[in-house]
Amino acid sequence: MKNKCETALFKIGLHSAAALRKSPKRGFPTMRMTSRLKTIIPDVSDSLVLENQIRGEQIINTFRVTILAALSVLVLSMITNNKTVTLSDTANIVSIITALLFTALSSMLLHRKIYSVRLTYVATTIDIFLISSSLFFSQYAPNSSVATIVHSGSFAMYFPIIIFSLRRHNPVNTFLTGILAAISYFALIIYIGNHHAFDSVLVASYGLRMKNDMINEMVKVVSLAASGFAGYNIAKNHEDLFSKGIQTEKDKEQLKSTFGRYVSSEVVEKILSKKVTTTGEKREATIMFLDIKDFTSLAESVDAQQIVLVLNIFFSYMIDIIHKH
Repeated sequence: MKNKCETALFKIGLHSAAALRKSPKRGFPTMRMTSRLKTIIPDVSDSLVLENQIRGEQIINTFRVTILAALSVLVLSMITNNKTVTLSDTANIVSIITALLFTALSSMLLHRKIYSVRLTYVATTIDIFLISSSLFFSQYAPNSSVATIVHSGSFAMYFPIIIFSLRRHNPVNTFLTGILAAISYFALIIYIGNHHAFDSVLVASYGLRMKNDMINEMVKVVSLAASGFAGYNIAKNHEDLFSKGIQTEKDKEQLKSTFGRYVSSEVVEKILSKKVTTTGEKREATIMFLDIKDFTSLAESVDAQQIVLVLNIFFSYMIDIIHKH
């Protein structure tokens, strides 16, 4: 115990002497001390945010693969039943392959802990494009026409993409997802209008009669945009709560670092859990007194802030040794 303490004190002396010799003002290099303090008080916010973002994007990738698998089964069944490959089938196959390649690239980057906000916008664009292209080319399927592009529930295919975008915890991304979905669906409506396909009656195989209506379709466009706006508010509230949680965690780490210089980790946890009584407790304890050689002369020759940095480094060495023994 004594030898290790003396070794630690010797190291502190070497660091202090070297810093004093190198500094023109007999002070300690700020950047060197700051980097050391970062190892004493770790900033966990960046790592937690990154981990949460990566996990969210991985969930979205899993959802995308599930959708692509279901679409692949649907396309294969249509090819089998019709005994021919239509333009609609070809377009769906190309869309599926494109989305799978992007998902594979995204998964590889996320596995390596590489995350970019730009990548999420590309993913959103691909997801919306996948749905829009599937709806557009559905007119070339057997027994279909331009009027069948926006059949009764087709616009609902966009909503899962908007909902899952919330998992990115990026309010702007969720809002743009809703807006992009609304623009895409509106483009399909314009295309149908240019082909004079509105007001035509569609008869389903089970006898249900449907009729496209411009006003009804515009309500769907507005609902897609509104869902993006609602998703923005939800994601924003979640982001604020997450930020508060991160700040609370940082405050706890700061308190642990501050109290940990004087008391054990068990006592720090008890302080943070607010289980410390105001009347005090009677305990058996061991107190260790240490004196840093020439500390008084050192304190008189350097700034107070630099003295605090020196003490922080001293505590970082000594606390570990004391806790081990």
